[in-house]
Amino acid sequence: MPSIPSGSGQETTDNVAFLPGVREADEKRAENVSLHALGRRGMSRAEVVDLLSRREIDPIVVQAEVARLEGVGLIDDDALATTLVDRLVERKKLGPSALRAELMRRRLDPRAIEAILALQEPDDEGSLIAALVDERMRRIGALDRETAERRLLAYLARKGHGGSAARDSVRAALDDAGLERAPRSSGFGSRGSSGGFGSRGSASASAGASDGPRRVEFA
Repeated sequence: MPSIPSGSGQETTDNVAFLPGVREADEKRAENVSLHALGRRGMSRAEVVDLLSRREIDPIVVQAEVARLEGVGLIDDDALATTLVDRLVERKKLGPSALRAELMRRRLDPRAIEAILALQEPDDEGSLIAALVDERMRRIGALDRETAERRLLAYLARKGHGGSAARDSVRAALDDAGLERAPRSSGFGSRGSSGGFGSRGSASASAGASDGPRRVEFA
């Protein structure tokens, strides 16, 4: 009986893929799985590698199949990044940080992510912010200015927009809607004739004052 070489357990397992017919079967399965998945939607290189690996296809076969798919243009992280950004900007009006998070979630090549985000123009983001604010203003309800501003900025942040562009757009929209800023309080009352705070003189002054910052209900 032939002896089993020392340390052959892992070696034998690794060599199974190179037995006659085994590698060919893996190659065919890798092709079928990848083409079926890519027929449903575009996938990044890392997504395809992960998919084939989870099917327990030999790693050498996986790398060969991915290289083949890249060679014929069925895997292209740069093209996929462009497609995803165009779609996310058009449909969801996402800003840079939200776009980056979505592209990373799809496991795109970091170089492809940086390249497509570098093409985003500040003026384009300003237009997206203005559109989002206009849309949200129609649904925000009756709020005081401080609350409305806080909620609008939080909404824009969730969409990936922030900084001065977001603040300026929100404040301009609230100004246009007639939502006034709350007056700053000095923290001190007025002295009446008795010398104390909250006297008759203070009360009469309060009676003629505004009831507070104006609330505007957006249709």
